[in-house]
Amino acid sequence: MVQNRRQFLTLAFAGLASAMGAGQAEAVTITAANDSGLRIAGGLWETFADATKGTDPSTSVTALPVITPAIRALAGQEIRIEGYLQPITMGFGRSEYVLSRMPYHCPFCYSGGRASLILVRSQRHLELKADMPVALRGRLVLQERDPEDYYFQLIGAVPA
Repeated sequence: MVQNRRQFLTLAFAGLASAMGAGQAEAVTITAANDSGLRIAGGLWETFADATKGTDPSTSVTALPVITPAIRALAGQEIRIEGYLQPITMGFGRSEYVLSRMPYHCPFCYSGGRASLILVRSQRHLELKADMPVALRGRLVLQERDPEDYYFQLIGAVPA
């Protein structure tokens, strides 16, 4: 049984190569991020995951977040969170990044869903570590009106 997109694509390409006469398909081992040495960040991410609990996956791009009381209690507070950092914009006195709960494997994919991403705004350049999570500290702002914007924002982010 296929359990995720990567497994599906691996099996599909192996079958395609075999059907096209490319020889015998190689055996493929599916490896979870944790098994490869990349870890999925925990902590507050467990709380944020509730923002998409019970939503229809087919509307995940246009769905508004489900802001639970535990999430709302964090609004406006300074939080500390770890994740994988990717830059969006830099310059003009500020830098914007996306912090992800899971390691990036594709610049257009977020395998943990929208609740696994935080828009990070900082007045300074933050150090990137592609294969290691970074710890940040900043003020959490919730966004629950625009379904196309990030649910969570970390304002004034600095290394923790």
